[in-house]
Parts: sequence; C-alpha cells; structure tokens
Amino acid sequence: MAAIQNKGLDVLFRHIKKKLRITLKNIQHIIRRDALSRHPVIINSIPKSGTHMLEDMLDEIPGLRYVGCKTLSSWDNIESRYLKKIAKQKKGTVLLGHLTALPSVINEINKNETKVILLIRDPRDVVVSFVNYVMYIDKTHMAHEYLNSFDSDSERIDAAIEGNKPGVPNLGTLLNQYEGWSSLESVLVCRYEDLLSEAHGGSESKQKETIKRILSHLQINEYHDVISSMIKRLEYQKSSTFFKGGSGKWMSILTPEQKNKIKEYAGSWLMKYGYENDLEW
Repeated sequence: MAAIQNKGLDVLFRHIKKKLRITLKNIQHIIRRDALSRHPVIINSIPKSGTHMLEDMLDEIPGLRYVGCKTLSSWDNIESRYLKKIAKQKKGTVLLGHLTALPSVINEINKNETKVILLIRDPRDVVVSFVNYVMYIDKTHMAHEYLNSFDSDSERIDAAIEGNKPGVPNLGTLLNQYEGWSSLESVLVCRYEDLLSEAHGGSESKQKETIKRILSHLQINEYHDVISSMIKRLEYQKSSTFFKGGSGKWMSILTPEQKNKIKEYAGSWLMKYGYENDLEW
C-alpha cells in the first residue's frame, strides 16, 4: 500500500512540476514574443512511441511552448473539440497527438500551416511497452480490464498483437491508420530509436542528425546550444516509455509465434522504415 501511495505522490509531483514549467515557459514566451515566426507544431505518434520524450526535447527550443492540454486522439473519427484545437492552434505552440490520418485532421493542419513530427517506433517494442504501461503504470486505461483477464504477460502480448478489442487495436490496423501521414509535405517522420544516445542503445551521430532534421523541418536555425540542450534534456528524461520500454527489449521477450504474427501484420512496415532488411529475424 505504501509503495502505491509513494508512486501516486511521484506522479502528482511530476504533474505539478510540469505545470509550473509550462507556466514559466509561457511567461517567457509572452515577454520575448519570439514565436511570431514559428508554425504551430504537433507531435504525433502511435501510443507508446515516445511522444512525451520528444515534447521535453522541444521544450528546449526558444519560442516553442506546450499548451498543456490533453493529448489529442482519433481513430475512425475525431471529437469536434479536438478538431477545433487543431484549427485554432497558434504559432509557436506545441500539441501532442495520437492522431490517425483522417482527411478532416489533415485538412485543418494544411489550412493552419501546422508542422507535424510523426514519431514512429519499432512496433515490436511498442507492443511490449503497451502491455507494461496498461498493466503496471496506468491501471485506469480502458484496456486494463481486458488485458488483466489473462494469466501472463506473454498472453497479454498475444492479445495486444491480435487486438480488435476496445483500446487494443490489431497491430497491422494500427500501423495502417497512421500511414497516411508519411507522404505529406508538412510531416517529418522520425524514428524514436534515432533520438536515443549510445547509452540507451542509439547513436550519437544519428541523434544529432535527427535533431538537426527536426530543427530544419520547424524552420529553426541550427543553434549549437539548442542542440546540446535538447540532448541533455533527453538524458534526464524520466518518462516510463523511455526507461521501461527502451529499444530492442522485444528481443528477449517475444516468442517465435509472436514474432511470426508481427511479421504477418507489420513485416513490410518494418522493412519500409529501416528496422529490418527482410523477414529473417
């Protein structure tokens, strides 16, 4: 019981700290008025792909500020209130989204000249991270009751791959729902793994290259101190996705049967985005 209470307090303190940081950044933003040359920005991703990690990194960019609203989400449709937020988003502000490539969403983004960063992640790690998150971190998640009905995490991973339940879509369907973003001029596709340092399974050169691509996409001059600040912010990142999901954890968790199912649903996707060269893994 004490452990649960301490965990609850940790979450509360992190929430308060984040709110204070957002408020301070907004005050600085108003004083400097340096967002006038920026676009609205949306960090978009499939759930458990590092959205909050990238949010923290972008917080180091002068002139960008997170507006502090709930993560926007959509599937076959989108709530009108979310669509209004996208349509009315101001320059220099950052929204977070798990937004599928709906024509209505894309239309508002184009009209508002919004810059989108689509963060993708190895779906094998996404599945593992999703089960961990729903079962042990956010027990209020709509999928918790369903996944909790299984006896083991391996069975839960099976269920997360197959999906077709509320809050647990089929893996192949999930990837396809986001695929429409990748061809849009206003969208930069970034791999979660390319933002990681060597200490966390990534590459220092790839990390810097990816950050420069992000700055270029947002039409922000490449300031060396900004890049350094973004990298340092990542090293202090404490999100559950970053530390508990990480990169490549699937290798020691997935069964041969689960790997074969993922090949069926996501094999071509893995090759398209450079995670595999073939299906021999």
